[in-house]
Amino acid sequence: MAVARIAFITGCLLLLAAAAAAVAEAVVRGAIGLAGLWTPAFEVWATLAPEGLESTRTWIRHLAGQEGWSAVSTVLRRVPASLLLGVPGAVLVWWTRPRRRPDEDDTDALDEDTAADLDEDPVFLYERLARRAREEGYVEGDDMAPTDSHRPWLNDSDERDGGDGERNTSADPPSRTPDA
Repeated sequence: MAVARIAFITGCLLLLAAAAAAVAEAVVRGAIGLAGLWTPAFEVWATLAPEGLESTRTWIRHLAGQEGWSAVSTVLRRVPASLLLGVPGAVLVWWTRPRRRPDEDDTDALDEDTAADLDEDPVFLYERLARRAREEGYVEGDDMAPTDSHRPWLNDSDERDGGDGERNTSADPPSRTPDA
């Protein structure tokens, strides 16, 4: 369990580093005027920290020889740093994410009414909820009827008819005459 937790935290840190690398790639692309979809990790590293790149080159040549550095530099020259860090980070986070397993005690936390409302057959959920709303008195009118608020000449209100019941025709739309 502790190893999975460490791997999860490592994955999160790799994802954060990938986000920082993506920002660095954008900065370097703008600074040296590279065109293309992405900036290779080697270009970012050589632009932002050339002394770190040289010390890493020396260290890898010491451990793995010229062939080892050749393999590493080939990858660094072709792949962006955000991808090099983001893919392993996403894999670690996905595989080692904490999963919550339902306990028997969790069902006791639900009250009886909520547990009874859980619908096993979602196909008829809307019909059951609508019937329950009607039974509980939540249906006052047709709430699905379209409103004509964008057409004031269709609204029959006291403001439009002057309070005497006769329709005020000044709010009616202009009549169209057919062109002949």
